[in-house]
Amino acid sequence: MQIKKNPLTGKYLVQNQTLFLLLKFIDRILSFLVEKKKEKKLEKGKKEKKEMQRSELLCNPIILKKKRILVCNIAHLGDVIIATAILPILKQKFGDCHIGFLTSSASKVVIEGHKLINVIHEFNHFRLNRGNNLLKKIFQHIQSKKKVIKELKEESYDIAIDLYYFFPNSISIIAKAKIPMRIGYTSGGFGPLLTHSLDWSMKDHYVGFYHLQLLKFLDINFENYKPKPNLSEVKEIVKDRVEGKILEKGYVIFHLGSGHHLKEWPLEKYKAVTKKLVKKGINIIFTGKGEQENKNINEVIQDEKRCLNLCDKLSWAEFAFLVKKAKVILCVDTAINHLTTALDVTTVCLYSGINNFHHWRYPSENNIALMKTLSCTFCYNNKGCEKMSCIRDISVEAVYETLFTIINFNQIENESKHAKG
Repeated sequence: MQIKKNPLTGKYLVQNQTLFLLLKFIDRILSFLVEKKKEKKLEKGKKEKKEMQRSELLCNPIILKKKRILVCNIAHLGDVIIATAILPILKQKFGDCHIGFLTSSASKVVIEGHKLINVIHEFNHFRLNRGNNLLKKIFQHIQSKKKVIKELKEESYDIAIDLYYFFPNSISIIAKAKIPMRIGYTSGGFGPLLTHSLDWSMKDHYVGFYHLQLLKFLDINFENYKPKPNLSEVKEIVKDRVEGKILEKGYVIFHLGSGHHLKEWPLEKYKAVTKKLVKKGINIIFTGKGEQENKNINEVIQDEKRCLNLCDKLSWAEFAFLVKKAKVILCVDTAINHLTTALDVTTVCLYSGINNFHHWRYPSENNIALMKTLSCTFCYNNKGCEKMSCIRDISVEAVYETLFTIINFNQIENESKHAKG
């Protein structure tokens, strides 16, 4: 019998008991302080009372028409890609409103030059910073927090929407910046600082649908809307290091790495799938980042022909271009999985049973999820287990057959189009 655990501890999306108790304590203190502040303002008269009601008035779409909106997601690349789905909704509903985006320095690359974003702000929380030097991360945290609060005050935002429902979020930042209307989930802590909040509840929903729920405070009807990521148009970029023959004849992309080693599939199995595809005359481009991923890719490729290692050799624009042109992508649960959604590229994603993959898989026939379902799926244990059979036991045959079926279908479809032409 399949056992599903709930990722919530109380109302918080944390598993660490110490962090849970800390957030609970902080929120109780904040609730007390917020209530005291309200009472003090009410005592001063109707002028202050009207000011307190300003955030409620701002949700009126007529008033909001020319207002300034801040979208917040300070997490990783994939989280920010998913967050872009609400941008066209805001522009469509509220016309010429000014949109700012608060994210991390590492993640801003995916939204730079976005036509729907007027300005990008950066905040690097040390808990989300994947650097190795703790002191440096804390210093960047302090410096970027001070800078961004000043920027947000100068921009005079009317509304802030924090889309990241885990800890850490940016709620304390937008509160410190005194943005009148603050929308978000309480599940990452600091909920009392929000003017409009939702408690997170467990559903087999894509993350984008959770984001849409927050828009109800802005009188937006999203019932028939599918929150597909919205990125800038991919430009045609070809570098000399990518052989023209590979681009002309087509290729698949293997992206081995992720932000968490427990999400990764065994290298021996990648080797086996690589050999099978190469024997069928299929070109494979390997992408990734960092010394370890480069080492892993070289171990998989070895002396195989038709394989190209582009780890650490691509800009984000080049990476997106190659992804857009690929026949199919093989990856684990990481940013490329969300990039392919935005670019309508067929993807075979290998999931572990740690997290509910329904939250991270966009509901589309182009997004194929492979995972070995066990009695402990989904465990929500970030430390995983020794065996990690949920992902490591996904068979070579299952992956190869899925990939090869997609490749054959694409070839038949292309030949049919050429014949008609």
